[in-house]
Amino acid sequence: MGLLIVNGKNKQFKKIKAFTLIELMITLSILALLVSIVSPKYFKSVDRARDQVLMQQLATMREAIENYVSDKGVYPDSLETLVKERYLKQIPVDPLTDKKNTWVFIAPASNNNAQGISDVHSGSTAKNQAGVPYNSF
Repeated sequence: MGLLIVNGKNKQFKKIKAFTLIELMITLSILALLVSIVSPKYFKSVDRARDQVLMQQLATMREAIENYVSDKGVYPDSLETLVKERYLKQIPVDPLTDKKNTWVFIAPASNNNAQGISDVHSGSTAKNQAGVPYNSF
C-alpha cells in the first residue's frame, strides 16, 4: 500500500505508506462488531453493581437504625440524627437517583405510637432486571 508522489521538476517519485479506504472500512467494521458484542455485558454488569451498592447502603442504614433503637430505646427522627450520633459516617447516596435526599422512610408500627424512622427504601421508581421495583428492597 502506498502512494507515489511526484516531487518538483525532477520527477522524482516518493512512496508514502498509507491505508486504503477498504482497509479502514474493514477495521472499523471489526471494531463495531466487537463493541456490539461487549456493550450489553458491560451495561448488565453496571446494573448488577448498582443493585449491589443499593443493597449494601440499605443494609448499613438499617443496621444503624437498629443499633440506635437498641441504644436509645426510640427510633431516630432522620438520617441526620444517625450521622450526628455517629451511627453513620455520612448519609449515603442513593445509587439509583444519585442523591442523598431521595430515600423513602417507613414509620414504626402504629400500635405503640412510636415516631421516627424504622426502615428505609430507595426513592427510585425504576425496576431491576428481574422486574422488582427498587423501592421495595
